[in-house]
Amino acid sequence: MGNFSILVLDDDIYSLENIKLALADFNEYNVVTAADSRAAEKLLNQSKFNLLITDLRLPCKDGLEFAEHVKSKGLVNEVILITGFGDEKTIEKAIKIGIRDFLRKPYDENEFLNSVRKIYENYLLKLENEELKKNLKIENQILRRQVLKEATKNRIIGQDEQFKLILKKALEIAKYSENVLIYGESGTGKELLAKFIHMNGPRKDKPYIAVNCAALSPSLFESELFGYKKGAFTGATEDRPGLFELADGGILFLDEISEISKELQAKLLRVIETGEIKRVGDVKNRKIDVQIISTTNRTIEELSSGKILRQDLFHRLTSSSIYLPPLRMRKSDIPLLLQYFLNEFNERYEKNISIPKGELYNKLINYSWPGNIRQLKNFVKNYVLFEPAPEEAEKLLEDDLTDKESELSFTFNFGTLSELEEAKVWLISKILKKYNYNKLRTAKHLGMSYPGLLALIKRHNLM
Repeated sequence: MGNFSILVLDDDIYSLENIKLALADFNEYNVVTAADSRAAEKLLNQSKFNLLITDLRLPCKDGLEFAEHVKSKGLVNEVILITGFGDEKTIEKAIKIGIRDFLRKPYDENEFLNSVRKIYENYLLKLENEELKKNLKIENQILRRQVLKEATKNRIIGQDEQFKLILKKALEIAKYSENVLIYGESGTGKELLAKFIHMNGPRKDKPYIAVNCAALSPSLFESELFGYKKGAFTGATEDRPGLFELADGGILFLDEISEISKELQAKLLRVIETGEIKRVGDVKNRKIDVQIISTTNRTIEELSSGKILRQDLFHRLTSSSIYLPPLRMRKSDIPLLLQYFLNEFNERYEKNISIPKGELYNKLINYSWPGNIRQLKNFVKNYVLFEPAPEEAEKLLEDDLTDKESELSFTFNFGTLSELEEAKVWLISKILKKYNYNKLRTAKHLGMSYPGLLALIKRHNLM
C-alpha cells in the first residue's frame, strides 16, 4: 500500500469515479475502490487501510453498520460517512462509534478534500509522534545503560568518615523521593551525588532531567520548564513539552538554583506546591510527579535568609539538605581519587601513566585543591594527555582549569592562534572517526561538554 491508503465504498459507480478523480491529484494518497461491503471487507482483511470513505446506503449492509464492524475489528483507522439521507439519530451513532466526519450529498468538493486532508495531517502527526517516542525510548535505554555503567564503575569514591555519612543520608533521601538541596563549593561533586540518589531510589528507571539554571534566560524560563502550545508565540510551530513534563515520574535536577530571579522563583514555587504545570499558551493544567534535586554553591545561611531565595521556595526545596565538604576537608580521599582518574584517563587515551611516590605526589596529596574534585580531575587529564616533567606538572596546579570544560584545553606553546585551532580540529576529527561520529562518546573521550563539542563541530564544519 501507499503512504496513506484510502478505501472508497459505494454501490454507485459514478460516485466512486468522482471520488477517485477528486483524490487523483494527490500523490500521497493511494486510493482503492469497492462496490459492495463484501468486496470491501475482503480488501480490509488483506491489508489495513488508513481511511474508509463509505456511502450510508449500501445493498448488503448499510455504511454505518459496516464502519462500526470494521472499526471494532481494527481493520481501518478513520471513517468518512457520505449520505443524502442523514438524520440526527444517524449522526449521533456515527459520532459514538468514532467516525471522523459526516458529509451530506451533494457535498462541496473542497469541503470533501479538506476533510480528507485533516485526517491525513493527523496521520502524519501520529507517525511523527510514534517516531519521536521510539527515538526517546532508544535514547532513554542508551542513557540508562550509560548511567548504570557509571554506577557500576563506583564513581562515588570516598573513605572519609564524614563522606560515608553523607552517602548514607543520600540513600535515605533516595528511598523516600524527598526534595533535596545539595550545597557546597563548586567542583565538589554535587551533580554526581544527585545521580547517585537517582540510581538508588524507586525512580531509577524514570527520567533524570538536568537544568542549568544559570544558563536559563528569563525570557525562556517558562517555555523551557513548562513547555508551550503551537502558536503561543512567534516560532512556536508545534506543541512542545517542557522539562517538568519530560521528568514526570523521575527527577528534575536544578543546578545552581540560587541563580533564578525572585520573579521566576514564584512561578517555580507554584508548580512545586500544586504539582501541576501549564504550557505557555495553554488553558489546561497538567499533573506532574517530580522529585526535585537542586544545588547551589551558596551557604545554607545565605539561602535561608530570604535575600537570594524566597523563604517559601527554600522550604519547599529543602525537605532535606546535604552539605558536600570541599576536597581539602577530605584529605584521605585524595589518593583514591588520584588513582581513579589516572585509571579513567589512561583507558581513554590508551596510555599507562602513573604518578610515582615522591615530591610531586606528596604535593598533590597536601594541595588545597581550590577547584575541588573538578580541578583534580582536570589536572590528571592533562597529566596523562601531555605527560609533563615533574616541574611542568606543578605548573598545571597554578592554571585555572576548573571552568574550561566547554572548550578543549591545550598547554602546548603554539606559534599562533590559527595553529592552535588547527590542532583542535585535527584532534576532534580523529576522535570523531574513532567513534564513528558518535558525538556523545567523542565529547566524553575528549573530556569536554557536549554543547562545547557541538559548537566546535559547527564552527569548523566537521560533519
